[in-house]
Amino acid sequence: MPLTPSELDRNKYLEGFAVGAFSTGSAGEGVDGFVARKIFPAIPSDDETGKYFEIDVDDMRRDTFVPRAPGTEIATGNWRMTSKSFATEQYAYGEGLPEEFTAKSSPSLDVEETATLVCAERALISQEVRFGAAYWKTGVWGIDRAGAASASSTEFVYWDSDSATPVKDVTSLNTAIKLKSNRRPNTLVLGATVRDYLINHPTILSRLNNGQTPGGPAEATLMDLAKLFQVQRVIVAEGTYNSAKEGATASAAYILGAKSAWLGYVSPRPNKFTATAGATFTWRGLAGNDQGARTYRRWDPSRRRWVIEMIHDDVFKLVIASAGCFLSSIVQ
Repeated sequence: MPLTPSELDRNKYLEGFAVGAFSTGSAGEGVDGFVARKIFPAIPSDDETGKYFEIDVDDMRRDTFVPRAPGTEIATGNWRMTSKSFATEQYAYGEGLPEEFTAKSSPSLDVEETATLVCAERALISQEVRFGAAYWKTGVWGIDRAGAASASSTEFVYWDSDSATPVKDVTSLNTAIKLKSNRRPNTLVLGATVRDYLINHPTILSRLNNGQTPGGPAEATLMDLAKLFQVQRVIVAEGTYNSAKEGATASAAYILGAKSAWLGYVSPRPNKFTATAGATFTWRGLAGNDQGARTYRRWDPSRRRWVIEMIHDDVFKLVIASAGCFLSSIVQ
């Protein structure tokens, strides 16, 4: 790509902080818990728009092999895929650093690194909000379940109840999703409050060795939960934000509903042809990195300040709805 005037202000050193934050889901101390890029890793695209393919899993798992006599033509067919489009959107924000401020910092690079991490944290918040709007709700996935005082065909007993059976509930969903999508779930995402109840749930603690860790209190770890629920990873959605407008009284809240959860299959090596529940597409062609992130450091002469700007291009897309399940208000 030819060098543009704006590229002269691009700062690859500071950009490394942004790319690291997006790829790990953490922008540094105290900012872990954002899951948008953890659940569905980035699928980089050389263009801002493109095609991906939704695979017909029912067609893919038909028995199509037939007897063949020597020397005869092999029976062939085509597995069905539906072409879908994506178009990444651009999101941007900048932090201003007056020269009077940077002049007092020694070295000034430290405050610029901090400003970059502030931008990255705000970017993670933006991604989490959009992720929640796209995925963290009922009516999106192949299966919806909810918490209730008593069990039914679509409801489980609230997991904060001692009479609840969360391990049985999840393992039964594993089988249901496998039947729907031909993929056994490998990822369980817990709202923050759901995690707090599960790690202390009596039916879970009773299945651990002596109900406790050596030298510690009885409490399940996320690795314990992954083993019990028969998934490869358990992720906790505990990213928070202030939903109030600037100048109003702060209103701190979890971005993704803390009392809900998601279970599904996520391809460990996603691409545009992968059978996976969802995908995050990024514009690599413009950014030059898989996370679609760019960072600039420019001088603003009219206000006598340095400006640290961050831009990223991405979009969240549903791929195979039957490969996921949303559990709404699974705790009270």
